[in-house]
Order: sequence, then structure tokens, then C-alpha cells
Amino acid sequence: MTTATTEQKQEETNNAAEEKQYTPDQNIAITHLANKMLGNVNLAEAFSLVPLGQLINLVQQQVIEQAKKELEGMSDEQINKEVEEAKGMEPNVAS
Repeated sequence: MTTATTEQKQEETNNAAEEKQYTPDQNIAITHLANKMLGNVNLAEAFSLVPLGQLINLVQQQVIEQAKKELEGMSDEQINKEVEEAKGMEPNVAS
């Protein structure tokens, strides 16, 4: 995956996370949770059924919604932990 593609995916994920009013740290935590969920997706079968771009958009929308739901049940400490973990993995995640 190219850097441009990675940056585009991150921007799309960030835009989706910002639809509702969340704090910047909550948006970071949502994006980080969604990215972790995306890591568990098995795409082999899905590629044969849906065009890649459409599949990526659908999966991103779903994992963002799941991350938002998960975030709602988290304490401030848990959110801060996700934010710190995200910042440690991606140096430009807060920008």
C-alpha cells in the first residue's frame, strides 16, 4: 500500500469519525479502535463479491460505527489509553 493510499484511508476514517461532535482525543481513540478492527477483517472472499473501493468504504463505515459504540462505554482512562497507544503507533495521528 502506498503512502498516498494510507493517508487517504486515514483522512476518510478521520472524516467519518468527525461526523458527530467528539473531542479530538475521542476522534483519535475512535480511529485507533476502527483501525484495530480493520486488522481482523478477512478480505479474500469479499474481494470476489464487491469492488475493492466499495468494500473499503463499507468496512470503514462499519468499524467507525463500532468504534463509536465502544467509545461510548469507555471511561476517560480507557480513552486516554487508546489515545496514547494511537499516538505511539502513528506519529501524525493527532494532526
